[in-house]
Amino acid sequence: MMVASAKPAQRNASLGGLRREEERAIARARGRRNEERALAACRSAARPEWMKSARLAAHREDHAGIDLVLETDVGQLFLQVKSSMTGKVKFESVRRKHRIAVVVVRDGDSDARVLEKVSATAGALRAEYRDERRAFLARLYGWKLGTR
Repeated sequence: MMVASAKPAQRNASLGGLRREEERAIARARGRRNEERALAACRSAARPEWMKSARLAAHREDHAGIDLVLETDVGQLFLQVKSSMTGKVKFESVRRKHRIAVVVVRDGDSDARVLEKVSATAGALRAEYRDERRAFLARLYGWKLGTR
């Protein structure tokens, strides 16, 4: 009698595991789709002039939390694409070796909105690098930097 009652519990546990795996697979597919949309935006003719090229991260870069690598006028910028604010907050809570801009791309975002989000997010990181470079050169050459 005990054996018969244990089987439904085992069946429910395995179904729960299967559902979790299916949910993870759906989330991975959504994430991959949104990475591709962000990449397409970075390669579109409407991208900002400073965004020279873009590519998916290599395997080693991907393990460091990088989804896209943008070649810009200030060098490489790293981008992580998330599908939710929760994912963004969780990603940003972990200290990383690289500075990585995080953009949230939702399924309902238009292509123009994806480009707008990516440009704004990457643009903010670009501005940080540009300002740091300017400050470094000012210290190196004794320039006086005026406030804007």
